[in-house]
Amino acid sequence: PQLFVQPAQRLVDRMYSSVVVHVAAGFLARKYNSLLKPFCLMLTNPQLLKNAYMPAMPDDVISNLTEGKVYECPNGHPYLITECGRPVTTRNCPDCEKAVAIGGKKYKLSKRNQLIKRNPKPQTGYILGVATESPPVPER
Repeated sequence: PQLFVQPAQRLVDRMYSSVVVHVAAGFLARKYNSLLKPFCLMLTNPQLLKNAYMPAMPDDVISNLTEGKVYECPNGHPYLITECGRPVTTRNCPDCEKAVAIGGKKYKLSKRNQLIKRNPKPQTGYILGVATESPPVPER
């Protein structure tokens, strides 16, 4: 792709140009702006950021819940039971490839489901995981 924008240019080519120009501008300005240092480190020395809190990293969404209780299925996928926080019905986990029961009946949790202890501190590290593990669409 070319590094300039033209009216007939494909959107994807404009996006590539934009990314390249912004990265280059960031590297040129890094001496003058300490806010750009983490972004330069992401590209040049990411292992230094392994235990850092990154701008725009996802929150621990579970810690933001105020009503109900959070459980996880046998495969570790979280789910919420509102109101009193105790299970009264079962469903299949929407995140599991095979049918796995979540919830429970008569206030008894389904087998191998467990209550999640809320983590008051978000995880550190870069916001992206391995590309093959990333969802195809943004989570928010």
